[in-house]
Amino acid sequence: MAKILKNHLSIVYIILWVALAVIHFSLLYFGYGLFIFVAFSDSLVFNLLFALIGSGLWFMVRYSNLQTKTISELAFYHLGGAAVTILAWMMAGYLILNGIFSADEVYLDFLKMTISLRIITGVMFYALLVTGYYLLINFRELKEKNQREAQLTNLLKEAELNMLRSQIRPHFLFNSLNSISSLTMTNPGKA
Repeated sequence: MAKILKNHLSIVYIILWVALAVIHFSLLYFGYGLFIFVAFSDSLVFNLLFALIGSGLWFMVRYSNLQTKTISELAFYHLGGAAVTILAWMMAGYLILNGIFSADEVYLDFLKMTISLRIITGVMFYALLVTGYYLLINFRELKEKNQREAQLTNLLKEAELNMLRSQIRPHFLFNSLNSISSLTMTNPGKA
């Protein structure tokens, strides 16, 4: 866990989920008039669960090679992933909150009424996370490609310089030998 937190992208990920949880809490508390503890619990449970599940989606996206899969394979892959993710998220959230607020019939009715809205929200979260992960992967690949290109450019310049040096050295050697040869004929003592 410490290694994950060292990565600045993980910190950004956590900050984004905290912001979403605050927005969710505000909507439940101010918009729907739920009690503060109920709104806090609902927001915390559903956002924390999706944040945890969403961090696992990184590996699913990372190992789904866009270059080798067709669009239909990717669509099937992500429709299945979205269905499993949202089903797990909804079931876990519902079971946890049903356990916490088993005596609060008003909240449990509210929870049942908002299932479709939560599923739509889950689809949106899934789509945004997967899209963000693909963008991040493409950004990293582009950055690595640019670094390799810069290294190849440096190697090319170095090779050109070495070629120029190898062209200059024989002329320098020839001129030096020619000068020594000429000096031995005109002034053998200085040679």
